Amino acid sequence: MAELTGHLSDAPVFLPPEVPPAPAEVEAHLTDPDRACFLALLDDRTVGYIMVRSANAEAGWVIQDPCTASTDGAYTLPQYRGQGVATALLGEGVRWARDCGYGRCAVDFEAHNAQGARFWLRHFEPVS
Repeated sequence: MAELTGHLSDAPVFLPPEVPPAPAEVEAHLTDPDRACFLALLDDRTVGYIMVRSANAEAGWVIQDPCTASTDGAYTLPQYRGQGVATALLGEGVRWARDCGYGRCAVDFEAHNAQGARFWLRHFEPVS
């Protein structure tokens, strides 16, 4: 999560850095049955992650409904990009959403995040 915050606060996105979540907040996310977190591990090191949950109230209204699951954060370390890590993580997130009865998945990403946009636009159709 810290790597994602650093990535988004750097050029060309320039989002203000977020305060890292407290351990209790991370634990609450990880134990919430309406959320899922998948990690890509290499030799006990996390090289990527994706979090999926029920519809994101902070995303565009068009994708806020009870049948929509939303990505709630995703990141792959730069040296592991282009190797299928994020695609595999997204596949697990979609599988979880389907198993939970969601009819569709959405992602709310920063348009100025060129690397992220290239990935997300290969897998999702823009709606707003």
